[in-house]
Amino acid sequence: QGCRRPASMEHHPPHSGAHRHGWPGHELDQDLTHAHSEITNIVDQLRQRRDEPEPEAASLLRESRRSRDAEAAIEGLRHEVAALRDRQGELEGNMTKAAIDGLRHDIAALRDRQGGLEAKMPRGDLDALRRDVAALRERQEQQPKAIDALRDDISALRKHHERQAAE
Repeated sequence: QGCRRPASMEHHPPHSGAHRHGWPGHELDQDLTHAHSEITNIVDQLRQRRDEPEPEAASLLRESRRSRDAEAAIEGLRHEVAALRDRQGELEGNMTKAAIDGLRHDIAALRDRQGGLEAKMPRGDLDALRRDVAALRERQEQQPKAIDALRDDISALRKHHERQAAE
């Protein structure tokens, strides 16, 4: 500022130090710098608004993401359930076949044994044995009723003893 420029440079802005006082475009340069700063601020604000959705939009966006995450989790669970059902079907199929084969074998063996016993037994004894089996089955069916009656008796005795103890 203490130095004077050569006359040939007085009307041209210098290449460096453009904000220096003393040359004719100084005020224009300040106005341009200020305008550039304002434009930069506006652009930054617009970018920020673009990058940060409004609160309602942000809330909807979060809900949408949660919904997609939940849908993905549900779909994953559906695949797992389907795989487990397939595996269960395989196991049941294998177990059922093995169990059926085993039962068929056992039934055949029992029929053979029954046939052998029936052949050796006199007809009267066989009929008596069948009656005994029928009587045993009937008694077996009556057992739950007898057990319930015994439970009722035990409950009544407990109540009776509790009353006596209270007196």
